[in-house]
Amino acid sequence: MQKWIKSSLICLMAIVLLGSGTVSAATKAETLATSQYKGLKNGMTMQQVAQVLYGKSYQKHFKKRNGSTVLKLPINFEGDEEGHKQLIHVLSDSTTTHPPTELVLQFMTKQKSTKYRLVTKGLFIERKTKTGYRESTRLLVKGATLQNGMTEKEMDAKLTGKGLGNWTMLGHMDTASAYTLDEQKRGFAEVSRIKEYVFKSTTNKWKHVKLTYNEQAKTYEISDMRTIKTKN
Repeated sequence: MQKWIKSSLICLMAIVLLGSGTVSAATKAETLATSQYKGLKNGMTMQQVAQVLYGKSYQKHFKKRNGSTVLKLPINFEGDEEGHKQLIHVLSDSTTTHPPTELVLQFMTKQKSTKYRLVTKGLFIERKTKTGYRESTRLLVKGATLQNGMTEKEMDAKLTGKGLGNWTMLGHMDTASAYTLDEQKRGFAEVSRIKEYVFKSTTNKWKHVKLTYNEQAKTYEISDMRTIKTKN
């Protein structure tokens, strides 16, 4: 079950990352999507999610589908595994041809239930840059090297300024609301938080860095990184 959840979300995220948008008129879309992302909490019902997305007019944004109350949004993925139904929506900035901002929402039901709850939220911000991402305002200092397992604080010490600067992706998965307590004890539920940044080095190379939250250590740690080939 966990592999199925992961694979479906990873596939969709890969699709989201294929396109890069324009930087013009992106600020409002980025601000709105970031505000929505922060307002959404894992475990929310469709109604609660709609309130965050649409405010007072949220009741106008529902429809019935296979006995469930769902949002009036295009469905990017739909599945059913052992009685757990799943829906994934991608909310894009409709003001651009190639949206630079994508808010991904994954919903699941408990086994044989019709009530969907939010289990994953992801926010991708892309721009018309050499890398195709929203790049951090921080630079890797001369001679700095990053390694997997390095904490956010240790990474900060390798960058100019204070803090990590602009992120390009945020993600939070918590599937507990889709499982019974017994299923949770048997390890079905999963919690994961990630964020991604793109940093420039003094040698004009760009590093895409993924940080995963360590629940035991209560901090983000580098879990993956790669050098990005820039566009001409």
